[in-house]
Amino acid sequence: MNTPNKKTKLLYFPAVVSLIAGLMIYIIFRENTYISKIFENYIDFSYLRHCARAWESNFLKYYFPDFLWALSLDCWMHIIVSPKNRGSLACSAVSGGFGTFYEVLQYTDVVAGTFDFLDIAMYLSATALVSVYYYTLINQKKEKMK
Repeated sequence: MNTPNKKTKLLYFPAVVSLIAGLMIYIIFRENTYISKIFENYIDFSYLRHCARAWESNFLKYYFPDFLWALSLDCWMHIIVSPKNRGSLACSAVSGGFGTFYEVLQYTDVVAGTFDFLDIAMYLSATALVSVYYYTLINQKKEKMK
């Protein structure tokens, strides 16, 4: 494991923001989940939920949080491992594979949930986005060195 460099430090912002945004979507739009129930013990979200009803959609409610959490996980993987070009693909494969494996566990009723191909697409597209972003950051560094 390498120490985070300047390029991987650029991943902290999307890692934190996507994690918090996914959490907020769950709290606001998915009222009967264990995550929202934890926070409802401390904060009343009824007014915020009322205001947010205009933006409610199945995509936002069910799929976008998975995209955001996969994005966050992959950013953290890149921050922790700080890989070279090929290692970036390995980080993304682990992150995307984790989400896909979890969906398969849902399909086989090992864990609670509903299997959905769109969830897998969200995991894989988020990890692909991070890989492309990270690859661009690494190659910008190489171009400046020439």
